[in-house]
Amino acid sequence: MKYALTLRSVAHPNDSIAEKHNRLMRGLVAIGSPWGISGEPPAAPDPGRELIAKSRLDRFLGEGIKGYVAYRYRSGLRDQAMDDDHMVLEFHPDRVDYDVLLTEALSGYITAFGAYRAELGPEELADLDFDQSRKIDKRRGVYRIYPISFYGGTLCEVAFGVSAGRVVKLLTAVCAEARVLSDGALLIASRVPVDVEQSRRFNDAAWQRLRERASA
Repeated sequence: MKYALTLRSVAHPNDSIAEKHNRLMRGLVAIGSPWGISGEPPAAPDPGRELIAKSRLDRFLGEGIKGYVAYRYRSGLRDQAMDDDHMVLEFHPDRVDYDVLLTEALSGYITAFGAYRAELGPEELADLDFDQSRKIDKRRGVYRIYPISFYGGTLCEVAFGVSAGRVVKLLTAVCAEARVLSDGALLIASRVPVDVEQSRRFNDAAWQRLRERASA
C-alpha cells in the first residue's frame, strides 16, 4: 500500500517563487533527515514560459520518500485552487518512520509551506474520489476527510460551517489526536497506517459528527 501526502498553499503575486521556495527549504532543513533535507537544498525552480515551476525532492529526502514541490507562475492568479502552489510526497508507510512524520515533520511542512490544506492517506483514495472531488474547488470544499488531514481556519468555516476549534472539538472522539495548529484543525485518525476501508469508515464517522453537532 502506497501513501501520498499533498499540501496546498495559496500563491500570492507579491510572494515570489524564489522567496517561498527558500522559506520551504529552510523549514525542510530544520526538520532534518529523513523527512526533511540534510545538506544543501535545491535551488528555486524557474518557470520560464510555463505556468508551473517544479522542483523534484527525491534525492534530497530520506530513503523511500519521493516527491516534488510545484509553484504557480506569479501572474494572472485567481482565487481558485487551480492557482495553488502544491507539494506532494509519496512513500510506503511500512518502509519509513511513520511516527516521526506524524509527530514532527507534518506540522513543520504545514508551517514552512504556509499550507491551508494537507491530506495524507492511501494513494488509491485520490483515484476513487477523482470524478467527485474535481467538481469541488479545494479552497472552498472538502469531499473526503482524510485519515490524516489539516484544514485551515477559512477552509473550516467555508467547508464545514464552523471554526477550526469547533472542528477539533467535534472530531476529538473519532481521532487519535485532534488539535488546533496555526489557525487550522489538524486531525489524526490513527497513529498507524490505515487502509482504504478504514479511511472510508473514518470519513463517514467524521462527517456524521460534523453534520449532527455543528449546529448544537
